[in-house]
Amino acid sequence: KIAFVLATQNYILSPADLGRLQSFDVHHFSEVDLDYYDELVTHLGTAARFQFHAALFPDHDIPEMDNLVYAIRGKMGGHTYYSFSIEPTKLLKLSYVLHRSMSIKLLPTYQRIIKKSRLTNIKKFINSGGFFPNSIIVNIDSGGKKLKFDQAPPSIEDSTTRLGVLHLPAKYRSVYIIDGQHRLYSYSDSQYSDNNSIPVVAFVDLDRSEQLQLFMEINENQKAVSTNLKHTLDADLKWDSENLRDRAEGLKKQLAQDFGEDVSSPLRGRVLVGEDQRTDIKVITLEAIIKGLNRTEFIGKFTKDQIKEQGIFNTGNSQKSLDVLKSLFFVYFEYISEEMEQEWRRLPKDGSLLTINDGITALIWVLNDVIIHMIARNEVTPLKDSPEAIVKNATYYLKGLNLFFDNLDSQQRTELRTKYGAGAPTRLWRIFQRAINKDRDDFKPEGLEEYWRDQSKAFNVATYERIGEIEQQLKEDVKQTLIKEYGNVWLKKGMHPNLYTHLATEVAKKNISIEDEEDESGPWDCLYIVNYKDIMEYKGQWSNLFQKTYTIPGQEGLNKSQKLNWIVNINKIRNKCAHEYSVKKEESDYIEAIYDWLILDNSEKIELFNERSSDDEIT
Repeated sequence: KIAFVLATQNYILSPADLGRLQSFDVHHFSEVDLDYYDELVTHLGTAARFQFHAALFPDHDIPEMDNLVYAIRGKMGGHTYYSFSIEPTKLLKLSYVLHRSMSIKLLPTYQRIIKKSRLTNIKKFINSGGFFPNSIIVNIDSGGKKLKFDQAPPSIEDSTTRLGVLHLPAKYRSVYIIDGQHRLYSYSDSQYSDNNSIPVVAFVDLDRSEQLQLFMEINENQKAVSTNLKHTLDADLKWDSENLRDRAEGLKKQLAQDFGEDVSSPLRGRVLVGEDQRTDIKVITLEAIIKGLNRTEFIGKFTKDQIKEQGIFNTGNSQKSLDVLKSLFFVYFEYISEEMEQEWRRLPKDGSLLTINDGITALIWVLNDVIIHMIARNEVTPLKDSPEAIVKNATYYLKGLNLFFDNLDSQQRTELRTKYGAGAPTRLWRIFQRAINKDRDDFKPEGLEEYWRDQSKAFNVATYERIGEIEQQLKEDVKQTLIKEYGNVWLKKGMHPNLYTHLATEVAKKNISIEDEEDESGPWDCLYIVNYKDIMEYKGQWSNLFQKTYTIPGQEGLNKSQKLNWIVNINKIRNKCAHEYSVKKEESDYIEAIYDWLILDNSEKIELFNERSSDDEIT
């Protein structure tokens, strides 16, 4: 078989060029594609050819392919499926994996890239006679033709299953691997690839979003899916959703992903997408970008089926809105990178303030402020003016940022990088606003004066935000621990009946006035921080489930009540913040130490804190 490829580097093809290539059945490989196959070969070796063939010859017949298997046909979850065994060498030829890569143009993509270390270990296990009895989960793409299934007589009355011979499509990329890619690829070039058979459960013509959903359901109780990867998967899952709120979320997450992957983006190579590994320069998370976008008025606010606030750059079409926003942000970041080149190039380890999570979040918020200000002054008209024209007008205000960085000394830089913790994005944002205001006094965004007026309570904001993240961590981790222990009855089994009854009452009070069901709270949403202590102490749950994770290092010799006293302390400090009392530096430092221990997995500060003071002295 012959395929033609046009390979380019540092060259962007126009849609017309790509369309013409496609009309002549010529594949285009950019540096992104070459990077993908280079990485794939690193992990798979010669087995990478199967993925390569599937990309070059989709739906082409595989010559002399033996495509018949004995199978059982059944129904599950409203879908027809086939259960069969097949030699790995046959399935490898038919299969394709939707890896998280810009190289793969089919959406949604959701699989982690195959890891060489894991593949090597599994291959050793198989070559030593080991085997996996659990099934590989796949989706068969029938190509619009009904699969041929020769049913074998006799059939069992009243049975929903049937036995027979299944004719698999003898074509490249006709079988999509949903779960089990490492098990399958470990058989490549193995002595058992032809004489072993592996069990398969095959669905037929699942929509790709259904494949993604199935993948997430299979994996949610296995290896934890990182927050970054969840955002990446969510972008594909929600992109075309009929739910307006989900569609807007999908748009934000796709935009965040393109910040790091689009070849035109000034942030390309700096954003962690999927399961990318952190490097000296690649440190920006999707979470930080989405956090920035969520506070803008660019995309709008929605319920499931209604528009609450129309976004400034929302065209009503996800792809068109994405194109507009990408152009806007790419031109904006290009301006920042050129005008503040030294700061833009500074690495995080050298005290960078722009190309880190906090800086990118703050820059997104500032662009939102400037555009809203310009709209109010009739200086720009979104969706009529080009993104280039909008950013050009915005530079009148953005020059204040240049002045700020020109006058930033090392002490101020260090303070901004180390002092404010979870409150750092807000602090940077307000500093950027103030810098613009000093240069252009007509620029007075809402809340700026109040923020600096209230800085006498400097520790309150950072402390409150850290407590919020700690509370969110407890909420998710304690829940997952109880689910793992008790299954579907985790809520009732995991707490005292009195607390369960109290939560049921509270959630009823909260939801009684809410019209949209999606906005309703659940009992777990009504917990106070101190309730997590009650749950951990309930019956034997502390010693069996929580003691190892939630004992502060250095306090192993204390009793249960003393070990859990940090939750009581957090609750007291939280109440101070909530009622606008001033938080002391010692209290702020204590919360920061707990935050580092629980959220950042760094117990250094809390251990030092315990050495010089007891918990009783905190509050």
